[in-house]
Amino acid sequence: MSVPIVLWGVDSTGNSFIEKTQTVVINRRGAKALTKHSLVMGARVKVAVPHLKRASAATVAWSGTNRGEFQEVGIDLGQIEDFWSMPFPEDTLAFRATLTATKKDTGSATPNSWEASGPELEELIMASATPASRPSAASPEVHTETSDKLFIALRELTRSAIEQSQGEVLQKLNRHAEEGLNNMQRVIIEEAQEYLHRATEDAGKDFETRVLQVVARNQQICEQTLQRLVLAAQATQERLEASLAEYQKRLATSAQTARRELARTLADLSGTIGEA
Repeated sequence: MSVPIVLWGVDSTGNSFIEKTQTVVINRRGAKALTKHSLVMGARVKVAVPHLKRASAATVAWSGTNRGEFQEVGIDLGQIEDFWSMPFPEDTLAFRATLTATKKDTGSATPNSWEASGPELEELIMASATPASRPSAASPEVHTETSDKLFIALRELTRSAIEQSQGEVLQKLNRHAEEGLNNMQRVIIEEAQEYLHRATEDAGKDFETRVLQVVARNQQICEQTLQRLVLAAQATQERLEASLAEYQKRLATSAQTARRELARTLADLSGTIGEA
């Protein structure tokens, strides 16, 4: 049965995590759930059912089949009764695991360890077994919190993570936008200066050649040619400056629009998680 849950704890790499996920199978003793994080057997995690306002500490009993980017894990709630607020059928399967005590090379004992194969251990955790079917000494210590304090803390943790992520995203966006604008402006100015330099050189060469050709014929023609070249250079420079100003304006408008859209999206996401 699929039940929306919130799972948080520390993964196999030592990093803290919190994620919204769901169960695949549930019973009074625990659940089979999906997670994107790598969890080791015996790891302590916490499970919350938001719509029931209920949470509990639990133990990762096994990790199994991968489903794409998700992995199935068995969560053992121990002796907790009625965690899911629904009835379960009486036990039809008996435990096949045996409780033994093993000793390490140092001679120290590890009491209350369960010896069972993979399928047997999965059946042990996922079967709808009564609390009396499992020795109490083998049950991990579990504390159930039904008050709203845990959920308030969880909500605050989620909100804090969202706000921190939002701030980091906005800072990165502003930094990248500023760097992009500066780079584009520098490139445009360099290209414009190079173009003007080439245009000026070409115009000067053309002017010099034409002056030498026509100076003997008509001084007035030389003056008119010079005036046309100067006007053409000025017009070219004005067009380039106008194009540069328009491009910078559109680029700044696009950056502002992107910032507003990102801020609105993050605000919607924060509101959605806050309502959850």
